[in-house]
Amino acid sequence: MTAKILIVDGNPLIRFGLRKLLEHEQDIILCEDAANSNDALEQIERFKPDLMIVDIEIETSWGIDFIRYVKDEYSQIRIIVFSFLDETIYAERVLRAKANGFLSKNENCEKILLGIRSVLHGGLCLSSSVQKQIVDKLSYENKRESPIDSLSNRELQILELLSKGLKPSQVAESLHLSSKTVENYRTNLRFKLKLNSAAELYHYAIEWKKSLRAEEMASIN
Repeated sequence: MTAKILIVDGNPLIRFGLRKLLEHEQDIILCEDAANSNDALEQIERFKPDLMIVDIEIETSWGIDFIRYVKDEYSQIRIIVFSFLDETIYAERVLRAKANGFLSKNENCEKILLGIRSVLHGGLCLSSSVQKQIVDKLSYENKRESPIDSLSNRELQILELLSKGLKPSQVAESLHLSSKTVENYRTNLRFKLKLNSAAELYHYAIEWKKSLRAEEMASIN
């Protein structure tokens, strides 16, 4: 039985690379690619894919919200998130949105293929470290959560953008939100992260991202 796969990613090189990886697999049919959520919805209606491989950071929609929408409207489609974002931060969130797995764009081709086939056959696709992380959370219900865990998906998205050095006006433009709405989110972030000023929030965002990169490099070494 062949499976139809839709690739949704704003980066044409990523889409090209995935197509090259999958196009010679005998049991896979590739739909036309989609660069954003609007294109993806058109392709879903046209091709009725069995699996969607999607980046969180796509244009016209925050990926987690888009995943939740697709699963609500097309429950039969299985979804794998394919992202450079940190799996330990985002994997649990995409699972709550009913995705079926998370693959890092840093993974090798063999692991990507194994993950795709696992999901196509009804399984989940998660690294062993994230599986352990989730089990640990379930095992220690009273364990104090990280401040990051308390953030909503939108707040986390804004923190990601601030960590890249974007100004509030640029964040608003990127997310198609009003400046007032972004400022409200920044206020919520300062409250939840116990920060006293916008400058402290910027510093926190940048240092948070640095710490994630350091942890990733340590795990590789």
